[in-house]
Amino acid sequence: MKFAGIVIGIVALSAVLYLGRLGDRGVISEELRWAEVAREMDLTGNYFWPTIDGKLYYDKPLGSYWLVLAAAKIPGEVNELAARLPAAISGLISLVIVMLLARRLYDERTAIWAGVILATSYGFVFYSRRATADLETLTGVLLAYMLYAWNPHQPRFWKIVLLWVIMACTSQTKGLLGFALPGLLLLVHHFVSEIKTTTRTGWRKYLSFQCINPWFWNRATFLTFPLGLAIFLTPFMISSMQNPQSDGLALLYRENLKRFFSPHNHTGPIYLYVGVIFVIFAPWSLFLIPGLWQIHRRSDSDSRQAESDLLTKCYFWTIFIFFTLSASRRSYYLLPILPAAALMSARFFATPEPLLSPAVRIMKRIGILLFSIVVLLAGAVLLPWRDYVKAPYNQLPELPMQALFGIGWALSVVVGIFLLFKRRTIMVWLTGVLYLGLGYLFLFALPQFEEERGRKTLAQEVRKTIEDEPDRLVLYSSRDIVFDLKLDHPIPDADVPEELEELLKNRQPKWLIIPRKKLSDLKYPYRILAEEKSHEWETAVQHGLKLLLLELQ
Repeated sequence: MKFAGIVIGIVALSAVLYLGRLGDRGVISEELRWAEVAREMDLTGNYFWPTIDGKLYYDKPLGSYWLVLAAAKIPGEVNELAARLPAAISGLISLVIVMLLARRLYDERTAIWAGVILATSYGFVFYSRRATADLETLTGVLLAYMLYAWNPHQPRFWKIVLLWVIMACTSQTKGLLGFALPGLLLLVHHFVSEIKTTTRTGWRKYLSFQCINPWFWNRATFLTFPLGLAIFLTPFMISSMQNPQSDGLALLYRENLKRFFSPHNHTGPIYLYVGVIFVIFAPWSLFLIPGLWQIHRRSDSDSRQAESDLLTKCYFWTIFIFFTLSASRRSYYLLPILPAAALMSARFFATPEPLLSPAVRIMKRIGILLFSIVVLLAGAVLLPWRDYVKAPYNQLPELPMQALFGIGWALSVVVGIFLLFKRRTIMVWLTGVLYLGLGYLFLFALPQFEEERGRKTLAQEVRKTIEDEPDRLVLYSSRDIVFDLKLDHPIPDADVPEELEELLKNRQPKWLIIPRKKLSDLKYPYRILAEEKSHEWETAVQHGLKLLLLELQ
């Protein structure tokens, strides 16, 4: 009951962090996809035809949009809250799963640490509050791996069926990663495990089918593979039957298989994730290297412990190497590695200090010291920094709710000093500081900074202006505003000067929304009616991206 109570407490604290003021900020960047596609599905009643501003957008499978539509039942409409709820709920589910998995592999102490570490990792919190399918993919991969880790060598029929169902449903959120990552994890672990247990005279085993993971090479696979394939492909087939122009499978191939080898965008250096892991796993990344060092030591004579460590290591390195080898690289692609990093770090923190090597103990203390220094320096934002900063940065907005931040900071420093020489409780202090700091950032600071963004205000001005003639509005390179406009019909839009010229001649619109940097493409006289809010501290590039509402003369 004690363990269950702690789990409930961790989930409850995290629920406040992930769900609090979830809909107070407007959609940003890639959030538009999930918010607007779901809104237009709800508007048209066609749940197998994903569109943005009436144009086909099949870059992602349909499942993630359906989750947004299901979440919309809570607020009663597809809004910012509904768009982000699936990710937030997925984050909470992942916390429970990772604690159950850690308890199975190690013990209750490790399970508690795994939950706390994952719950307060910056990347995990950030994407648990973001309208994307990344947390849903992470949750599906983690659930599949937990199912496998429960009994990796002798799977039962119902578990194999459930594994394929989990992989198929996960793939419906963001693509074939739902099949690729769990499948690869299972194959790699089984192969490495067999290598460790095979004697020199058993090399012939690798020339037979015995080396194939029993979760995939069995009679049940002949039933479960078609089942998983059917679950995954059925929405695409229905979409194709309803709309012959649908090219969902072609886009699926481009966005998954082709992107791995020859991406059309989202490229980065092969070493990208070496730095990314330290960012998305912050601040626990301060202990990433000692955690890796500790779990790769071979001094553990406990065979069960060694098997658990092997599962954790395969989980971490398989995902890291998989995304590193992919030619398409973005920072958030690596998010599925976070549960593995949390398990590894939890194993490190749950190990009594006398059992840690001298080098690992030193690295742990250095990590705590660096974290304490960051906490101490955070108080500098309470100083009159405007007097020491040059223009235009002295015009940056004030720190939101300074009194609240000051109280939290002072409390953290005082308690930290009191616990400085108490090794067991200093980590509890670190956890408390993280919940306070992340809570302040996501529940107070960022929602208040939303007032500095002008997209919603501009959208309100546009709706008010076009109220009597909504059909006379057109867009140029500004489709990102369609969700904030929330009109009940598609808006004619253009992306290049030739399309804009044709659009203006054929439709003779009265109003145009256009980025400031694109004004030179417009050859007609105009008058600026409204514009997205700009700030002196923003760069020229940012100013150029600000949207304007023009009245064409």
